[in-house]
Amino acid sequence: MIESLIYNHLNHHLNSDALDLFYSFYHRSGCKKIKTEKFEETKLGFSVQGTIYLNELIFDLPIHYFLYVILHEISHQFQYKKYGKDYVLDLYLFPDKHDNFLEVEKIADRLAIRKTIEILKKDNKESTVKLISVYNTETKKDYIKKYLKDLNTEINKNGFKTIEEINNYLIQKNKEHVR
Repeated sequence: MIESLIYNHLNHHLNSDALDLFYSFYHRSGCKKIKTEKFEETKLGFSVQGTIYLNELIFDLPIHYFLYVILHEISHQFQYKKYGKDYVLDLYLFPDKHDNFLEVEKIADRLAIRKTIEILKKDNKESTVKLISVYNTETKKDYIKKYLKDLNTEINKNGFKTIEEINNYLIQKNKEHVR
């Protein structure tokens, strides 16, 4: 189930061939639900097994970036499908594995970029949109390293042991910091 705001936005911006490609990708991922939330500005999307949460702010983005954000989160659904719901639990519990976490993000990013361009070309054969990964920088690597270290401290402080506990915490934390 895709929330009506997202459904309407996609239908407004894409032709039927592009929509078919989008929905085919979405359904193959195993995702059951896409919904919007009010998250802090820096968090555009969050993926848990079966559900994607998107920041309401994505409606202000150009269609190519709007698609990229959704497709990045859908790409994580394929990772859940392949590796199971606890595939990032180990990475959250052991922050020294930050390179593995970064690789998970890079893979989702590459797939999202490829699919975004493919969908936009279906919509407009003349589309020349170029997207570059935000995860291929040294700055992002340092950010991920610090993010996982800080998150691990919070996980230990709260005694979280399951991916569900951690995901619920992350979703609530990002909702609470809305300005």
